[in-house]
Amino acid sequence: MKSILLCANDDAALESRLQAAIQLARTFEAHLTCIQMMPFDASIAGDPFGVCYAFPTVVQNLDKDQVMHRARVASPIKQASITWTWLVYNGPPAWVLVHPCFTCASVPSS
Repeated sequence: MKSILLCANDDAALESRLQAAIQLARTFEAHLTCIQMMPFDASIAGDPFGVCYAFPTVVQNLDKDQVMHRARVASPIKQASITWTWLVYNGPPAWVLVHPCFTCASVPSS
């Protein structure tokens, strides 16, 4: 095993997944790839007529939250002294994991 994929979205099970991924990466000298996904509907509102709106302040706040989340998750990874990459995808999480051709922004990590 030389590559580990971690769903790095902020949820109740993240800490367990993160600790398991770090331990596996150490044990097998593997590279850890963290994927953070932002669903489109998190920043878009619709009305009864089918019109969608993206509010710039909502998008900015979500971007800020994502950056802060990455910093929190990156801290224990950096302390573990393993190689890692952080990828950010916009799209439905289930679809992104199955079809990773969505627009991705790779964030420099290690």
